[in-house]
Amino acid sequence: MRVITKLDKIKSMKSEENKRYELYAIFSVLIIEKQHFKSNPDLKKFIYSLGFDFKEYIMKSRPMILSKVLKTISLSKNEEIIQYSNKIYDAIKGLKSEEEVIKNKKTRKNGEENYIEELLQKFSRNK
Repeated sequence: MRVITKLDKIKSMKSEENKRYELYAIFSVLIIEKQHFKSNPDLKKFIYSLGFDFKEYIMKSRPMILSKVLKTISLSKNEEIIQYSNKIYDAIKGLKSEEEVIKNKKTRKNGEENYIEELLQKFSRNK
């Protein structure tokens, strides 16, 4: 999953709830899938770098980490949501799985991501 593009999408959203839902999806992918963080110690460093502080028994289980992170996000305000998305961006931009996305990112003339055209190509019936 292209987490970088999802994070860019959050910046353009106006609704706090939509931002929150996007963060749920981003954290679910980052924590559960082992594409970004193959081992739990790597994930632990990432979680601590974002400012989350959980007990050691929670850090041994990805589903428990996810549940705690999602609960924290659900109680967060708009400013905190933006801070989390910025911290995630800073933490994962150096990962190999995301470096290719940054290099191949499609942009419009005015610099915005071409999100709508990408969706139309993906879900078009007339391929």
